[in-house]
Amino acid sequence: MIFKVVAGKPVRETNNNIDAVPEFLGVDDDALKYVFLMWDYDSPYSRLSFDIRKPNVLVAIGLHTDKQIIDFFTSNAADISKAMEAFEKMQYSVDHDTIIAMKNQIEQWNKIMKKEKQSDSELNLVQKIFGKIPEYMQHIKNLEEIVGYRDKGSDDINKIEKTALEQYMDGKRKSKG
Repeated sequence: MIFKVVAGKPVRETNNNIDAVPEFLGVDDDALKYVFLMWDYDSPYSRLSFDIRKPNVLVAIGLHTDKQIIDFFTSNAADISKAMEAFEKMQYSVDHDTIIAMKNQIEQWNKIMKKEKQSDSELNLVQKIFGKIPEYMQHIKNLEEIVGYRDKGSDDINKIEKTALEQYMDGKRKSKG
């Protein structure tokens, strides 16, 4: 991670150079932790989808109730936006952004394939991508190796939840066997 986040410690205590970034001056400690844990490419939460990541990060920074979360975003909205924009510029990597975009695309495809009833346009999309998903997943894995997102040769891509296509194919194989 660009800036170190330690549970229970202020980020300014663990990162003595943090105020060198003008956009971070005056930003609340929890707001900085939120930005770093949500958007740092190497955050321990970075592999989670945004919908899962956000509540986990909020709990990690000590926000457990809806009221705490609403108060946090109400009082820190401008600072979070300012800090996030500066942070994203600081860590920008086209390779990482490509990985994120590709994973988001696969997540959208999975949602479409898991639907019981697809529209005609969705069915056309499923037919077009049906055979390309394994190649797409391999491309993601190769990019992750390039940027050091995972150890070279790691096979943890097979440990993630199966895609709708993989589940469908497993069901087909079982019904034939």
